[in-house]
Amino acid sequence: MGRTDVLTLPDRLAQDLRRRLSEGEWTTGQAIPAETALASAYAVSRNTIREAISRLVTEGQLRIQRGIGTIVRPPAAPQAPMGMGHFDSLTESIKEQGRTPRIELHKLERREATAEEAQKLALPDGARVLYTERAIYSDDDLLSYGYDRYVDSLFPEVIDELLFSMSFVDIFERLGVRTDRTEVEYHAVLSSTIGWGRSNRAPQLYVLLDRVHYAQDRPVFHAQTYCVEGRNRIYTSSSR
Repeated sequence: MGRTDVLTLPDRLAQDLRRRLSEGEWTTGQAIPAETALASAYAVSRNTIREAISRLVTEGQLRIQRGIGTIVRPPAAPQAPMGMGHFDSLTESIKEQGRTPRIELHKLERREATAEEAQKLALPDGARVLYTERAIYSDDDLLSYGYDRYVDSLFPEVIDELLFSMSFVDIFERLGVRTDRTEVEYHAVLSSTIGWGRSNRAPQLYVLLDRVHYAQDRPVFHAQTYCVEGRNRIYTSSSR
């Protein structure tokens, strides 16, 4: 899935810039030093500095404002709560925080299940899955990438793509399917290949929620959700 990469010079510079931001050397709304000044201070080229800055822009810590420079964004990334005991709609959790959820569909295809997918979803040979790739945002902040497989026979032959602008809870409600059990594995993943549309392919840390949802003891949905590290909050409740 992910891979552990040796840190490049821009990666190491990005780490040091993160440290300086976390220590409050530059505050929200303030411009950091110009590329030329940073290049001189670090004794590297402007291109190297530009690559390092692009890491932090992608992460949402900095933004580039024409005519002013590179500005520090608010340090607190949005956190979307997800229950470990149950999986409710993430979009509803985002709304409860007064933010606007958005689900962006990147890929939708029907195809024959791979051996691994057939095993996860208890499908016979030759059965199809409905495969989607989606990104979830809170306002304009990316929270996670989802690579999901559904049992294809649950869906009509003609599918409205707008269905996949909804949470998986709402999708199954539209299908008249009630999920009643979930098996979840949690993994830390360092990868430069997760996601799409990124010009910067530096390794990024994710928390992978690899889960299978069941309805009446039959698996119906295999979801691999790569949560951007630090942007999702998981909560639990306990009872005696």
